[in-house]
Amino acid sequence: MKKYLLLFCLLFSFSAFAQFHLASFNKDVSNALSKVIEDFPNHFNSIRGEIIGTDIQSKNYSCTINIPGADSSIIIQNGDDKDNIFSWREIVFEADDFDEARSKFREYFYKIKGTSAVVDNNKISFEASYIAPDDTKRFASILFAAHPQIQQLKNVVIDLSLENLFSNWQISISVYEHTDYGVDEN
Repeated sequence: MKKYLLLFCLLFSFSAFAQFHLASFNKDVSNALSKVIEDFPNHFNSIRGEIIGTDIQSKNYSCTINIPGADSSIIIQNGDDKDNIFSWREIVFEADDFDEARSKFREYFYKIKGTSAVVDNNKISFEASYIAPDDTKRFASILFAAHPQIQQLKNVVIDLSLENLFSNWQISISVYEHTDYGVDEN
């Protein structure tokens, strides 16, 4: 009887520990994404760090917000300073095994779907339908649209992408304005 009681206590402890860390990780991902979304209307001024690279078409900035467990994120400014075209991107996972990457892709889908942000006193969530990646294709992407649509986030999407680069699967999350997506101007 003592063996079963000990086994039960061990399993219960492990289960509670795993659920706590998974819930904490989901919350950390949502909190980081919320801060990014909330600062989008301000061209990421509150979370934009120093310039880390430039080329003819863009400037790359460091970012003070990172999704836990991921590499550092970057803020990209396209065009001139007057254009104010900014996006945010972070690589959140890399692996050479497609099944592992597909599993993480699904996991990040639900983390993004559980994210909400407050912009101009409006609580915004993000909606998309899950599309399972296919290992015969080198790229998969799901675009999340803001709901409800508000002017400050018009055409803003969260892009969850899975890409095969040199036999390595990479998952990234991006936030940007997608002018072919979102509210119609008519």
